[in-house]
Amino acid sequence: LLLVAGAVVYAPALLNEYLFADDYPQFCERQDWRTHMPYGRPLLGALFLLIPDAPRDLTSFLALRVLSSLLVVTFVWLLWQTVLRRFLFERAALPATLGCLALPTFHFCIGASTAYPIVLAACVSLSAGALAVFVLCYTVNSTTRATIAALVAAALLELACLATYQPAAMCYWLALTPVVMDARFLADAGFRKRAAVAFAVGAAAIAIYFGVFKLAAMLHWIESPVRAGLTTDIVGKSAWFVEKPLTRALSLWGLYEWRYVIACGAVGVLAAGALAARERSDKPADRGVVGRRLTLGSMLLLCYAPVLATSESWPSYRSLIALSVFVYALTLAAVHRVYLTLTAASRSVFAGGCCLTIVAALIAANRNVADNLVAVQRIELDYLLASLGSTRESSAPPRAVHIVTSPFDRGADFPCRSDEFGVRSASRPRWAIDMTRCAQRLLGMDETPVTTSAPGVPAPVDDDVLVVDRNRIRWAR
Repeated sequence: LLLVAGAVVYAPALLNEYLFADDYPQFCERQDWRTHMPYGRPLLGALFLLIPDAPRDLTSFLALRVLSSLLVVTFVWLLWQTVLRRFLFERAALPATLGCLALPTFHFCIGASTAYPIVLAACVSLSAGALAVFVLCYTVNSTTRATIAALVAAALLELACLATYQPAAMCYWLALTPVVMDARFLADAGFRKRAAVAFAVGAAAIAIYFGVFKLAAMLHWIESPVRAGLTTDIVGKSAWFVEKPLTRALSLWGLYEWRYVIACGAVGVLAAGALAARERSDKPADRGVVGRRLTLGSMLLLCYAPVLATSESWPSYRSLIALSVFVYALTLAAVHRVYLTLTAASRSVFAGGCCLTIVAALIAANRNVADNLVAVQRIELDYLLASLGSTRESSAPPRAVHIVTSPFDRGADFPCRSDEFGVRSASRPRWAIDMTRCAQRLLGMDETPVTTSAPGVPAPVDDDVLVVDRNRIRWAR
């Protein structure tokens, strides 16, 4: 069912040949582990070995997107096994799992051909968390030696994920969500201690990774970029977190206007109120309820910790995997509590409404992938191929190609969301150069020198220079 739903939702990315902005550098010249070492991601570059050397077509990149879709389905299946079915009814966990496919972070992970290492890191990180949780909290007869071996394995897997893509490695905390929601977390001190050990394993892996990375930078083994520095503006970063990443975690229809955000916030408050009311009816100890809420709040921050800790504030959707899924899980828990407070007659109507919401979200996800990701890149590439192809039969091929870059944002009709949806691949000089080199290779042309200019800069008037003005592209839905 997940495979079929994923194939339908992500069909635009799986049936069209195109490249995304981040794919072009890999097409022109594959980046190895040394390129990503300054960012602490050597395994990310190592995983790019799946990309063939000097490709001449887009077939291999289409195959990589198919691989990403299979990894996304695997991640969602792992989420169902380790998280959702542990605090939801079985009949509710199945549609809720399908709803995960609509999360916008997965749109990019499949829409970009070079995003497969991100999803792979998310799968491994979730598995590492599930391993630690299962051994500590749900295994009855396990020896001390086996438990220690499993925890060491979980820590090593988490370290590998951190060395691949740090935000995706935060999926470790998702496996702890049902543990915190377990009734024993409020009543059983031994259960809380074992859960704390599972937390400590993930925290130890992060501490070891961070220490090694900073030590390597201090010893000048690597040159850490400015964007990897630690932030000092705690208040500003917190406000940015609420305004941008937290708002975008579940946004499917383009929440650009604050009135929609406020409406969603109101629904969240009502759902949280229903959750709190249900907890009060169970009459747990007040200290336990406060501890659970503080733990969930800490996990919310941990799911986005690598981005929150750095000085750069750029809410890319690729970094939202752990945060989006965690917010989605909390929303499901709140909706589940609301369902339990309803009468038997009202539950069927409520459940039907939830299922229709999930179907609508999947349809919106399909349109977002088609309109704001695939169509944008396909139109740009077709325009460039047509411009370059017009010179193939010329007796005097151009001496150089001059690209007039297009603006990053296409305006009100197609607003740019972060650097994934609605963005022009030729909006930056480096992207424009790589894109032109790829187009020349696809056409079987010799790579001629490429220059770029910003919008509004006069283009050269030399007859032997081909001018490609990207601002003349006619956009249509």
